Amino acid sequence: MDRKDKSSTSDAQITFFVSGFGPFGEFKENPTSAIIQSLKQEQTAQNPKLCNVNLSEVVRVAASTATEEVNKITQHVKSSQQNNPSPGQKKHAVIIHFGVSHMKGQKKSFRLEQNAFNEAHFRIPDEDGFRPKHEQISESRPLCHRLSTDLNALGIKDHLEKKGFEVSLSDDAGRFVCNYIYWSSLEKVQEEKVSRDADDIVIMHCMFVHVPTFEDISKETQVDFSIELIDSIKESIHAKSNNEKKQGMEEVLP
Repeated sequence: MDRKDKSSTSDAQITFFVSGFGPFGEFKENPTSAIIQSLKQEQTAQNPKLCNVNLSEVVRVAASTATEEVNKITQHVKSSQQNNPSPGQKKHAVIIHFGVSHMKGQKKSFRLEQNAFNEAHFRIPDEDGFRPKHEQISESRPLCHRLSTDLNALGIKDHLEKKGFEVSLSDDAGRFVCNYIYWSSLEKVQEEKVSRDADDIVIMHCMFVHVPTFEDISKETQVDFSIELIDSIKESIHAKSNNEKKQGMEEVLP
């Protein structure tokens, strides 16, 4: 089997769900909307790196819509698990949320967000006019409780930097709708992890990425970054899986 065939076989075990946001505040044209549309065009052109990628319609910048999007993705994962059982074969579902960075004075780079917090504190109303102040997103956990991605953010960052992209790690995604959707997704991932039994075949992961405006980093570069990000996450998951298999084999050896 050559490398191309081997890659396509392993990639089939990882499915991606990618979302971007619509306009809000000063961003009448959200760059993440354009990224999603460009990825759809790349997919239509049969880019092999996007063969297992589900691209959402643009998500309104509103807490209610963010919750709906997370529930829709989770339901899709569950239904695909029920309709396509593969006993003994582990599969992965990765949720990637893109949002535009609106903080002034920050480095012009792609920011891999590692954490989300159980707090909604909106500096401006969302698209529904909702403007919470220091409120819990989920009542099941304390205010400001932190959830973190289980993806290897540092390894993914290093891989992307070797490809020539400016990438940084962030510990705080803010308290607006970006954090809201990230928290909602990570909470779903945690719930699935707790409820999962040995027969389940889908392992869920999530990461939020803040991107600059197109004035700071061109649209073409951002689309290239998005494709490489997906590829980097694939590589990271495969590497972790291979290490776990190796450790398991070493444990059973006399």
